[in-house]
Amino acid sequence: MNRFESFQIVKAFRQALSTVEQHDSSMFICGVSGGVDSMVLLYLLHRFDVNCTVAHCNYQLRGEESDKDMELVEEISAMWGFDCITARFDPVKVEESNTQLWARDLRYTMFRDLKHELDAGFIITAHHRDDQVETILQKILRGAAPGAWSGMSIVDDELFRPLLDVTKKEILEFAKAQHVPFRKDRTNQTSAYARNLIRNEVSPRLDKLIPGWKTNLLRIPEKANQFSLMAEALLRQVEQEPMKIDRDALLALPKDLWPPIIHRFIEKNAQNVKISVGELHQTNALDNLQTGGFLQFGEKLRLVRNRDEFCLVIDEEEHMPHTITIRAEDLPLISRENSIQIKLLPWKGEIKPNCLQLDAALLDWPLTLRPWRDGDRIQPLGMDGHKQVADLLTDKKISTVQKNHTYLIESFDGIICAVIFPHLTSRRQIGVISEQFKCTKATNQILLIDTDV
Repeated sequence: MNRFESFQIVKAFRQALSTVEQHDSSMFICGVSGGVDSMVLLYLLHRFDVNCTVAHCNYQLRGEESDKDMELVEEISAMWGFDCITARFDPVKVEESNTQLWARDLRYTMFRDLKHELDAGFIITAHHRDDQVETILQKILRGAAPGAWSGMSIVDDELFRPLLDVTKKEILEFAKAQHVPFRKDRTNQTSAYARNLIRNEVSPRLDKLIPGWKTNLLRIPEKANQFSLMAEALLRQVEQEPMKIDRDALLALPKDLWPPIIHRFIEKNAQNVKISVGELHQTNALDNLQTGGFLQFGEKLRLVRNRDEFCLVIDEEEHMPHTITIRAEDLPLISRENSIQIKLLPWKGEIKPNCLQLDAALLDWPLTLRPWRDGDRIQPLGMDGHKQVADLLTDKKISTVQKNHTYLIESFDGIICAVIFPHLTSRRQIGVISEQFKCTKATNQILLIDTDV
């Protein structure tokens, strides 16, 4: 065995490559930034003689440094016999937006367009095991349910991640031993973003305090899969037929099992429905639900009690309350229906009256602006625990009629970021934000919500 073949990264790459050989994929698209991860990936593709087209995005966010990244990728691609397609993007368009989301959307749009145009089999990315750890940790810290604690997969639809079982340390050692050229992005050393904070500050400290924590965390997706399988097994015990659950059979189970069973029931019978943590909490009251009563899930779904059964009902589209999906690149946004405007602004360290301000870096995009529903919960600013939105509105003396005009901002991971009142309260409040998204000294950019439209 030669020196190259002896590296664990080579064995892992070879094993991953064998998982896609069964697909009729004569060519791939490979995203290459010029950093060590993607350059090592490109080197392995070269050594294994994999037919791929290199794609590089120059966001022009670091001036000359960005141009040098592009030059390296173009030169090495030519040297190793790869076609290389580069694209420059105008950073002016991201001045009042979330930089990471903007860049991610652009590159994946480019990758998918190229895949379609060139009829490629997969889009190859250089995600590695440390990225996997950060992804799982962020999901847990953001309050995702156990069933969502799964990480990335080596093969996931159109994406292929052959380095996912390789550590960052192994990548760096391999690059040094094989003299793989790469460039360093100094912005990765800052902790302005959640992923960088975990990578630069949290992870090194945990390495010292809790050796082996990464290995333990990587076992969580397996536990999440077991959780999902158990929920499926329990659902089979109570499901009478598609869209119906036996009420007595469900209520005979421990109450703590009701939320995961109902979650799995909805996932199984309704496609592409996102359920918030607050919506799942309302299932704890299923035993008190009267015939004809219902629980609302998402925009279209109701779980209705019909005597001895719970039925899942899909409401007609025209009867649905108005919901808006908010992407960072769409801002500023003015909603005449809600009499509010939403925009991203630099944080100047001051709390403005009669508006809501959230730390934009803590938000998981895209956001959703939607009417509140029974079961929604928020951790109001300044509180340690959570509170039902219904109770919050009562405390703020919002009338029963006006409650129907209350809206929420919901993060992509289902966490309620803010409650927007239908009118100013006696204390001139337009709403309440969550403690989880408050502005601090570390805040650089804010999501501002106000009624000045």
